[in-house]
Amino acid sequence: MKILYFIMLIAAAIFYPLFKDDLSFILLVTLAALPFVLGIILAVSARRLKITAGDNSFTGTRGDPITVELTVKNPTPVPVSSLGLVVRYGMEGEKEEGKYTVSLPLKACSEEKISVTLKGEHCGVLRFRIEKASASDLIGLFRMKIKTDISGKAVLLPKELPCYPSFEEIPAQKDDCGRIYAGRGNDPSEIAALREYVDGDRINRIHWKLSSRTSELIVKELSDDYSGRIMLIPDTDACRSMSERDTVLDIFFSLGKFLLNNTGEFSLLTFKDELCAEKITDRDGTENVLIPLLSGEH
Repeated sequence: MKILYFIMLIAAAIFYPLFKDDLSFILLVTLAALPFVLGIILAVSARRLKITAGDNSFTGTRGDPITVELTVKNPTPVPVSSLGLVVRYGMEGEKEEGKYTVSLPLKACSEEKISVTLKGEHCGVLRFRIEKASASDLIGLFRMKIKTDISGKAVLLPKELPCYPSFEEIPAQKDDCGRIYAGRGNDPSEIAALREYVDGDRINRIHWKLSSRTSELIVKELSDDYSGRIMLIPDTDACRSMSERDTVLDIFFSLGKFLLNNTGEFSLLTFKDELCAEKITDRDGTENVLIPLLSGEH
């Protein structure tokens, strides 16, 4: 359109001296004034264009596309021939960034939905922002910048892998204090030791049959129930690349989800504290495992 306009303007400038009449004059004036009219209309329209985002915080899975919904509203009675958007995105802590560009026309007094598809290959926080937004006139002579400060982030969780762990029964053993800790499934009422009665012992702990054979009361000591929790330590210090780190987190994520579904909870050892893992629910109702390691604090 821009090239065609300049061809028509040159032709009108040549045509007017050769044929000095009202038609050639009107054509030349119209083509010469057209850029000024389009520029004023574009300036007014660009100031009234509004770009909004429905939600700027997402949860997804690494490697899967994430869709950011943008809404562009043109309340003016003048259409915009081209609205251009440049979206920059990249993983937090990495210098390399990706770019997503989109261009579309806007009708007069209309509202358009724009779907921007982003993708992150690694676990962590994917940040995005609209780097540039601009509108052009009908023939593409001018381009006006649109003010916008839309930005957001997406937490990319590891991929869930098939997980089939098994639990082994831990045999009973004594600690340094002589107490007995039984393995999973053992009866805590099992007699662990015998000793003489002292004030404060429960009557139901007295071994009456054995006490009848002696002149002193004998008390039963029962084994303590083993109630230790499973602790997961996602150690990524030895990983030589982001791919190796992702593999560690994938396994950790899958095992953690298995434990949540089967035992209810487990412990997470992080750099700052021991945290109890919990479930989080995504916008579509999907339950995921909360991983403090992916936050900026760890």
